Amino acid sequence: MKRIRFDIFSVPLIIITILLPTEFLYPNAINKWEIRPKNYFGEMVSISGNFAIIGSYFTQAVYIFKREGDKWIQDEKLSLYSDGYVGSPLSVSISGNYATMGVYYETTGICNAYIFKKEEYKWVEQAKLIGSDVVGSDVKEIYFAESVSISGNYAIFGSGVYYPYQLGSVNIFKREGDKWLEQAKLIPSDADDTEWPSFGYCGLSVSISGDYAIVGSTQIVSAYIFKREDNKWVEQAKLIPSSDGDSLNSFGESVSISGDYAIVGESGGQPYIFKREGDKWIEQARLLVSDGRFVEISGDYAIVSCNHSAYIFKREGVKWVEQAKLEFDNYINDSISISENYAIIGQSQSSSGYANIYTLPIETTPPNSCDANGDGIVNLKDILTCLQSLIGLF
Repeated sequence: MKRIRFDIFSVPLIIITILLPTEFLYPNAINKWEIRPKNYFGEMVSISGNFAIIGSYFTQAVYIFKREGDKWIQDEKLSLYSDGYVGSPLSVSISGNYATMGVYYETTGICNAYIFKKEEYKWVEQAKLIGSDVVGSDVKEIYFAESVSISGNYAIFGSGVYYPYQLGSVNIFKREGDKWLEQAKLIPSDADDTEWPSFGYCGLSVSISGDYAIVGSTQIVSAYIFKREDNKWVEQAKLIPSSDGDSLNSFGESVSISGDYAIVGESGGQPYIFKREGDKWIEQARLLVSDGRFVEISGDYAIVSCNHSAYIFKREGVKWVEQAKLEFDNYINDSISISENYAIIGQSQSSSGYANIYTLPIETTPPNSCDANGDGIVNLKDILTCLQSLIGLF
């Protein structure tokens, strides 16, 4: 679990805890607990509020941890699904009381997505999903839900297809009651409709936040943003950075969206942040890291992983300022996630896998000088009160 260096540039970033299920511990010859080697725990991670979800392809299980005070306690282990199969997770995502994962079954070569809901003391399977364009297809090795993201009542699934084509597809599902129904298949406007299922490598990375979704495509070397309009998802923008020109190699390999901001990563390149202004997405920043392959954004924070390092940036006005750099013994790849005041980083490639949770600085917003009654809302009553006070000064 050794970390090479822990550099702090401007604000404190405190490690809260090291997450590891008890089943990965075993007593040695002198009855001291050691971590079971080569467990590959922490290959995929996601964090939201008081919950964190961690997957392990090797152990064919997904683990959910819950924050209780300053501790993170294992809340659930998910390994057996309603169809009776035990599969290996490909991706995980969590939002509030809902968690989703893509699962691959080696015995059948089939991939499915599952959604679980937190009900009292248990996480209960609510849906088993597969895209309508995948059902009945004769294309082999369709990695449905190779990438997943969930936000509120919507979930998005990216699917890689590696044989006989090198393509992919993206599907969005909406929760209606206790059911999840497919609402849309996302196809960019410049896709080649003669190829199945329409555009290349798009299943590698997807993200959804509210009424907006982003999809990366390394073959087209771009990222696409879609906006929900009633029951349809309409392409709003194609993101291509202006700074690099023809030097882009795999731009779109990793994408993330949160509110009015989106971030796009590139293997061997530098990630870019875009901001929504009306119905346009404008390039706002280029993050100066050596290899910004994997990225995630949440509120005013962004996290980028580069081989052995992870960087955390914070938005200050129109600039994104590096807040912290963490260095590790092993590659952390895409095992990163950030949400509200917490960041999680997985270390699956170490001899004994684990995950670290860090806390971000919590800032207190100064009171608004025009908020006369202190309810956090400036309205006509506040303005009249302020005017009366000013009049009384004369």
